[in-house]
Amino acid sequence: MAGNLLQIGTSGLQAYQRALNTTGHNIANVNTPGYSRQEAVFTTAQEQRIANYYQGSGVFVEDIRRFASQFVINQLRQDTSTHSQLSSFDLNIRQLDSLLADETTGLNVGLDKFFNALQAASENPTSIPARQLVLTEASGLASRFTTVQSTMESQNRAINQEIEALVEQVNSLAAGVAELNRQIVTQQGSGGDPNDLLDKRDELLRQLSEIVSVQVIEQDDNTLNVFIGKGQSLVVGVSANNLSTLPAKTESAGVNIVLQGTEQVLDNQITGGMLGGLLDYRDNILQPAFNNLGLVALAVGKTVNDQQRMGLDLSSSFGGRIFNDVNDRQATLDRVTASPNNTPPVDRVISISIDDVQSLKATNYTVEFIDNSTFTIRRDSDNSIALQASLSGLFPETVEVDGMRITFEAGSFQRGDEFFLEPTRNAASEFEVEMNDPRELAFAAAIRTQTSTTNQGTGSISQGDVFQVYDAETGNFLPAFATSGQLTPPLIIRFTTPTTYDVLDNSDPSNPKQLDPPIRNQVFIPGSPKDVFTLDQEQTIASSQARGTGDVGLVSAPVTVALPAVPNPVNGYSAQTITVSNRDPDTGIVTTSTVNTLANATAQEIANQLSQVDGVSANAFNQVEITNIIGGSGAAIELSINGESLTNSALGTVPVPDVDPLKNEDYIQVLADRINNNGNLTNQGIYAVVSETPGAPPVPTLKIYATTGVDLDVQMTADAADSFVVSNGQTGAALSTQTLTGSGPANATAVTIGGSLDVTMAEGVSFRTTPFVSSIFGDTSSFSFAKSSFKGFQVTLQGRPEANDTFTIDFNENGTSDNRNGFKMANLATQKTILGGTASYSEGYGQLVEFIGVNASQARIDLDASEALLNQTVSLRNSDSGVNMDEEAANLIRFQQAYNASAQVINVAREIFDTLLNAF
Repeated sequence: MAGNLLQIGTSGLQAYQRALNTTGHNIANVNTPGYSRQEAVFTTAQEQRIANYYQGSGVFVEDIRRFASQFVINQLRQDTSTHSQLSSFDLNIRQLDSLLADETTGLNVGLDKFFNALQAASENPTSIPARQLVLTEASGLASRFTTVQSTMESQNRAINQEIEALVEQVNSLAAGVAELNRQIVTQQGSGGDPNDLLDKRDELLRQLSEIVSVQVIEQDDNTLNVFIGKGQSLVVGVSANNLSTLPAKTESAGVNIVLQGTEQVLDNQITGGMLGGLLDYRDNILQPAFNNLGLVALAVGKTVNDQQRMGLDLSSSFGGRIFNDVNDRQATLDRVTASPNNTPPVDRVISISIDDVQSLKATNYTVEFIDNSTFTIRRDSDNSIALQASLSGLFPETVEVDGMRITFEAGSFQRGDEFFLEPTRNAASEFEVEMNDPRELAFAAAIRTQTSTTNQGTGSISQGDVFQVYDAETGNFLPAFATSGQLTPPLIIRFTTPTTYDVLDNSDPSNPKQLDPPIRNQVFIPGSPKDVFTLDQEQTIASSQARGTGDVGLVSAPVTVALPAVPNPVNGYSAQTITVSNRDPDTGIVTTSTVNTLANATAQEIANQLSQVDGVSANAFNQVEITNIIGGSGAAIELSINGESLTNSALGTVPVPDVDPLKNEDYIQVLADRINNNGNLTNQGIYAVVSETPGAPPVPTLKIYATTGVDLDVQMTADAADSFVVSNGQTGAALSTQTLTGSGPANATAVTIGGSLDVTMAEGVSFRTTPFVSSIFGDTSSFSFAKSSFKGFQVTLQGRPEANDTFTIDFNENGTSDNRNGFKMANLATQKTILGGTASYSEGYGQLVEFIGVNASQARIDLDASEALLNQTVSLRNSDSGVNMDEEAANLIRFQQAYNASAQVINVAREIFDTLLNAF
């Protein structure tokens, strides 16, 4: 019996010693991260049968139980990952928000100072100090751009360095988890759970979740497999896979995270933890901020430079650039990065020029070749295809996308080739001031206009507005400004009627000539403003041949018939087949339309047919001059135009023409008045003016115009001694004149003059005749057949001018006090120059600041919420798994007492055993 009591006492002693050890272990690890409270689990020993009953044999510790809820552990990892991500994101975005919004570092103050200085200098354009202030503020603005960009670049580098360091930590922690898996499997083979190793493994996983969100799956052997992203394995059993970093597709993009040994980029798949926060901030906040900042820099630099170069400086020279050229050769090349995976040879050359900042988007692009010629251009911001096109192989080839001109200059482009385009990314770092002489600021406009002092009407002309001086593709001066200090040619606007005008070459003011291509017979509505020139840089004008050549405007051979029959001469125009081609500037698709004209069709009819085609506007007109009128018979000459009698006595007395042509001005004036008062002729656009032939002596002349391009039929009935000359207004050309001589009062003699056409074609439109050489248009295949009508400037006519009123346009030489161009530069501050014409520079920058601010505010809200959730989960874990010192102290006393009592049981057993021995 003493032996059984000894066994019981010994079992208690051992059991409570283990309980004390466990309690001591808890107390010792009260501050150990990740430690879970442990508890000794007591179980009674196997009882023994004695006679007809069972006798207890003591106690033993069946297990050391670990207090850990897998649900709470998983929730802690998840909340830790979320909080770490938001904390990392918040830390970085607050720095950027402070940088952009602060008045001492942001752009708005710099923009305001620069444009205010421009405004002040424009108000006093000859002031050198005011001009110098403009350059000073320009330097300040450039400094702000570069400072903001530099600070953002520093943050970008720091983020990428931190990403690389965190990747190393992930690899270290993953290796630690794999090693603990091995140790746990080994120790569990001997039975029981290695609680401390389980805690260490959970703590490593918690630390791992601080860096990246992980998915953990427990296996049958109690190992844990760890996955990141979208199922990429980090730990499988006792093996760990390593992450690594590789340079991203462009240097500015930093580094990409990949599984070591592969090129699978995980950036878009990794979430949670500090890595997720850094990647989210870098790719979705910082990189777009670079692009938006660069967009503003490009917009300011290009639009200010462009406007400055349209004006004249104090030496009457066109202005140079204030800021650096956004399309500098090196800049156009630096915007393109070729993929290192492109097939050799590395000979492809692509450049990007910024043409239209209003259409420019703050995004990067990817060019991918589907085959050796077909490629797509995809926007990175929304993954949409901006353009799909093909190369012909005849370099250079250019496409236009989102305000950019992308030029494929040379190289063996092949299927699978990729190129990464960053049109705005680095623009702010390149923003600098080039100009250092304030006299070079071009505040004066390049043209000036003048109204003739002899004008009879109330018409007026605007001062003139220059909107382009240089060719966008070549960079050369437009023809109008190609000669230094001159407008080539100077122009005069002459009203042929109160409702029509011509624009003429005024190089010789005594003899203005038609332009090439001509701008004539233009319609003006009195009282309504009318812009004189086109704004379409690609617009061209093709004209019919010179009057009197081919079929155009010839004066037909006189036809004489006996009255009452009516002579029926024709204009002699041949039938035409005209093919109009229209190339869409965005897609490159060419569509064609065919126009078939009839023989002897009037210029008006041909113009109407052509004007039905998209992109084509045809203007028809006609003219005839009647001069050298000889009234040798002393009787009246009966004259009609297009069947309308001008000498009908019922309309009033008509002077008898004199035998001397110089004395027939009164007769001609009556004819002109009859034409201008004839409603039927007016409806056909026919009017007349009295003029004189050039030279000495000047001969009175009746000039008849048809603004609609109808044929002009001139018919006379007179005696044989009467005659006059009919001309098409182009004396000297073949078939340009005919002399009509009377055939007696019983006969009528007539000629017909056909009209001319000017065909205006929009960008991408051209036409050809079949055959190419047309009797009306000449050689339509000639390179010079259709010529640009773009001048680069604009003037506006208003009021109510009269026939023969004139307005001149010339170079603004010595316009030092002119400030029109200066005000245009100053007004750029408030113009909607970017983001599709919806925002000014400041508004565009403000949208960037707002975007960052909103995200920063939301990040702070999310961070506070995640911190509350994390604290709640930590409290829950502590309540379940944490060591409670009061409880452990109580356990220590309780187990110590039990231990002492067990020792006393052993003493009693020993005394009983001694008593038994002494009894024998």
